[in-house]
Amino acid sequence: MSAKKVHVEVKREDEEPVAESEELTPVPEETVVEDAGEGAAEEAAPQPEIDWQDKALRLQAEMDNFRKRQRRLADDRVAQDKRMLLQGFLRVMDNLEKVVEHLDPDDPHHQGIQVTYNEMRKVLRQAGAEPLETIGQPFDPSWHEAVAMVPAPADQEEDLLVIDEEQRGYRLGDRVLRPARVIVAKKADAA
Repeated sequence: MSAKKVHVEVKREDEEPVAESEELTPVPEETVVEDAGEGAAEEAAPQPEIDWQDKALRLQAEMDNFRKRQRRLADDRVAQDKRMLLQGFLRVMDNLEKVVEHLDPDDPHHQGIQVTYNEMRKVLRQAGAEPLETIGQPFDPSWHEAVAMVPAPADQEEDLLVIDEEQRGYRLGDRVLRPARVIVAKKADAA
């Protein structure tokens, strides 16, 4: 390593400035300073050794987590869109049920409407939407929406029993797609 000699001129308050024409005195060997740009910074603060393999593994793990998070978000969005679409089909299904219930079997349109209703049930089932069984079941607010409460018959043993269904409820897998709108029979409190 070659050292550059640098002449440092210090002006004190009690000294007169050196004129340009005057000759400068050589700097003694002890005041030789190495050029700061060459290697002084490297020697002054030792840099920690970087473990590139560890850094690469961490970045790879972060990327894997990012991909999983994005896939989960996409799956959630698809499931939400599927629920919304199926809920639209349920309104059509409700109307078909009403028509099938009130249509005279001798009506020439009965068979066509019945076929359409059966196909609609098949499509919903294939999409994973299953109707809820409600009548005769205990009332469960997570699956049922009570639209009316009536006094229970004397022979009813269980309190809050679903006795009628105003609108069919559906589930998608283990989640409620639409709660059933039901009428609940409540036992009279013994006073």
